[in-house]
Amino acid sequence: MLPSPVNEAIIRCPPNDYSRERGKSPKLIEFEEDKLYKSLVKRVPTLLDQPVDLSSFAPPKARQVIQAQMKLMERGMAQKDAALVVEATMIPTSQGASQKSVLEMGQDDEERILTAAYQTKLDRKTRRS
Repeated sequence: MLPSPVNEAIIRCPPNDYSRERGKSPKLIEFEEDKLYKSLVKRVPTLLDQPVDLSSFAPPKARQVIQAQMKLMERGMAQKDAALVVEATMIPTSQGASQKSVLEMGQDDEERILTAAYQTKLDRKTRRS
């Protein structure tokens, strides 16, 4: 008796046995930048509040700080010293007082749009009269 074409394909190329790999999660790949990023966010949590320009190719502010720190570390500076230098130059000290939060920026945009729409409506009414 001849085997059917489906059975013949299964006999020639049996399915892989993944039973040994079940239940195991893949190894986590962690780079030096990731460790520096986590430590920076612990020290300066307000960096996460800054809006990200999605139309820009520039990385977020926190990543820029980490890249500058990595460059200093490649030149031979210690990690803590590089972090202090970069944070002093790139992160303003009165960050919370001078910058608006994302919510406040959104509210300002909404207010600007609403006042512009209200003004155009008033202009149309005055033209009709």
